[in-house]
Amino acid sequence: MALTITIPGAVSTTTGSTAPAVLTVGVGSPGVGVPSGGSTGQYLVKASATSYDTAWLTLPANYITSVTAPLAVTSGNLAVNLSAYLTTATAASTYQTIAGMSSYLTSATAATTYAALAGATFNGEVSTPASTTGTAGFSILPGTAPTSPTNGEFWNTGSDLQVRLGGVTETLAEQSWVTSQGFLTSSALTPYAPLAGATFTGLVTTLASATGTAGLNLPHGVAPTSPVNGDIWTTTAGVFARINAGTTQLMNLGSTQTVSGSITFSNASQTLGNSTATGTINVASGATISASTKTLNIGTGGVVGSTTTTILGPVLGASTTTIGATTAASTLNLATGATLTATTKAVNIGTAGVAGSTTNIAIGSTTGTSTTTLQGTTNGITAAVDTNTTQIATTAYVVGQGYAKLASPTLTGTPLAPTATAGTNTTQIATTAFVTAAVPAIATAAQAITGTSATVALSPSTLGAHLTRGFSQRFDFITTTSTSGSGQVTTAFGGLREIYVSSTASAGRASFALGSVGSIGCLSGYSDESKIDYSKKIWVAGRASTNFSATYVGDANTSVSCAIGGFNTNTTGDMNVAGIGWRKAGGSGAFVTLMVHNGTTFTTVATTKTVATLEVFDWLIYSDGTGNVTLYINGVSSATTSSGPTGLGGANQNIYREQCEKTAVATQMLLHSYGGCYYSER
Repeated sequence: MALTITIPGAVSTTTGSTAPAVLTVGVGSPGVGVPSGGSTGQYLVKASATSYDTAWLTLPANYITSVTAPLAVTSGNLAVNLSAYLTTATAASTYQTIAGMSSYLTSATAATTYAALAGATFNGEVSTPASTTGTAGFSILPGTAPTSPTNGEFWNTGSDLQVRLGGVTETLAEQSWVTSQGFLTSSALTPYAPLAGATFTGLVTTLASATGTAGLNLPHGVAPTSPVNGDIWTTTAGVFARINAGTTQLMNLGSTQTVSGSITFSNASQTLGNSTATGTINVASGATISASTKTLNIGTGGVVGSTTTTILGPVLGASTTTIGATTAASTLNLATGATLTATTKAVNIGTAGVAGSTTNIAIGSTTGTSTTTLQGTTNGITAAVDTNTTQIATTAYVVGQGYAKLASPTLTGTPLAPTATAGTNTTQIATTAFVTAAVPAIATAAQAITGTSATVALSPSTLGAHLTRGFSQRFDFITTTSTSGSGQVTTAFGGLREIYVSSTASAGRASFALGSVGSIGCLSGYSDESKIDYSKKIWVAGRASTNFSATYVGDANTSVSCAIGGFNTNTTGDMNVAGIGWRKAGGSGAFVTLMVHNGTTFTTVATTKTVATLEVFDWLIYSDGTGNVTLYINGVSSATTSSGPTGLGGANQNIYREQCEKTAVATQMLLHSYGGCYYSER
C-alpha cells in the first residue's frame, strides 16, 4: 500500500521550478523492497516502476523555499498536517460532489464553496440534471412525515407526496386519482364546462336561492363594446341584454325607471299606482317632439254589446283630477263622439254626493279670457227668493223676484254693488267704500292738532294747526352745535348751514343737533314727552349738498349723515339707539345710504344715488310706524327696509342731528351744506 501526497507550490527536484510535488510513500513488509536504516530527514522513494525496490532519498536544501500552514518543517523534515486536507472521497462523503473538484480541499474552502450534504440553504438558482432512461434528475426518498413541518417543505411518505403550504399539510393529487375522477382525458372533459367559458347543450339549473346566497350572480361591470345577441350583463345602472342586435335595459319594478318605446299590456286587469303612500302617476306627460302628435286613449275600442266604465278619482277620500293641464293651445273632448240614434249619452261630473259632503265644480279659467258655452237647454237649481249669492239664477228665480226697471229705476232701501279696486277709472258704479278709500275724510282741527287719526286728510284750513302741534319741527335755524377734533360748523345765510371736518387731524366730527345728549331745555329728564314715538307715522325731509367743491369731497375715512334719533353719544360711528336717517361716505363716487336702528340692530341699505360736485338734492324719509322705512331722493324711492324702529325711543339723545365725521387722517376736507329741514310725527 502506498500513500500519495501532492504538495502545492513546491520546487521540483528535477527542474527546480515551482510546481506541485508528489510524494509517494510506500508501505510494505520488510524484505519486500523496503530498505532499513537511513538517516533523519530522508524520504523513502520507489526506485523503479517494475520492482518493489525502494531507497532512501535526501532532498536538496533548496527544495522547500517557504512553508505555510498546514505545512510545517520539523527538525529539517517536511511535515504535512493531513487533517487540514480532505481527499476527494472524504469530501464526497461530507459535501455535495462537484465535477472537477481538486483532489484535496481545505475544510474552510469546502464549507464556503459547496453545500453540505447534511443540509444547506442555497443562495442561487438550483438546477438538477435532466432525467434520463437510467435515472431521474431529482429524488425524495420515502420516509415519515415530519412532526413540525414548515411552509415550503416537501416529503415522501412512501404512499403520498406531501407539502406544507400556509400552515397546512397538503397531499398532492396522484395522476391515478385525478384520472379516476374523469377530468384529464378528453372524453372526461366532454360532460363538463370549462371555467373560461362554454356553450351548454342542455338545461342549465342553478343553485336554489336561499337567505344566505342567490343561485346566480352577474357581478357589476361595464357594458361590452361588441355584445352579441343573448349577452346579459349588469352595471350599477341596471341589468342589460342584447336582443335582436339592440341593447335593452331590463325593467326594474322596484325603483324609478324611464321606459322608452311602445309597451302593450294585454291581460284583462291592469293596476297602476296601488300604493297607499303619496305617489304620482304620469301618463303621456312627457314633452311631445315638434311636428309630432301624441294620442292618449282611455277606454276606447268598445264593440256592440260591450260596456266601458272609466272612473277617475277614488270613491272615498279627497280627490283632485287634472285633465289637459298643458299651457299651450289644446282641445279637451269628453264624450264628443256621435251618439247612435235612439240611444242616450250621459256625462256625469261631480255626481253621487252624499249628505254632509261638498262638491265644487269649476269650469273656465279664473285668469285670462274664458268662454263657457252650454249647448241646448241648461238646467239648474232654482234658488230661494231674495238669495244674494253668486249662484246662477234660473229663469224661474228671475221671474219669481221683484226687480228694478233698467231705465231710470227708483231704488229703495240700501242698494248694494261690488266695490271696485282702488284706482279703477271706468263707468262701473262706485260704492261708498270705493269713494271713502279714494277720497279720505277731511281731518277736524282737533284731529290735526292731536294727530289722533291716520285715515283722514288735512285741508288747507287745518294744515296750520297740524304744523303747530307738538313734535312738528322745522330745522331751518338750529343753534345747538357740537365739534370735536378738527370739525367746524357755521350758520350761513337764509337757513343754509355748512359743516366740515379738515384733513389735518386723525379723527373728528362737527354737527348741528337738536336735543343734545344729556339734556336741553324742556326735553331734559326721562318723561315720554321727551322721547320720539316711532309707532306713529314720521316724515323728515330736507335739502343737502355733500360735495361743495372738488376740494371738499373727502375720502373713505369720512362721511356725512342726517338722522332723527339714533345717537345717545356725541362721538363718531354708527347709530346705537332707535332712529332713522341717511348717510354718505366721502368721495364723489360713494352712494347715499339709508340707515335705521330698531333699538337692537343697526341696518343700512345702499341706494344707487351718487352726488356730483356742486349737486344739491332733496331727500325725504318716511317711517310708517310698523318698521317699514323708505328713503326718497329727488322724489324717487331709492331704498327701503322693514327693520326700522316701532316703539318709543329713549331719553337723553339727539332728536335731530346733522354731522360730518372722519375716523382717520383724510386726504381731503369734507364739507356738508344743508338747506331747511322739516320733521313731522303723527
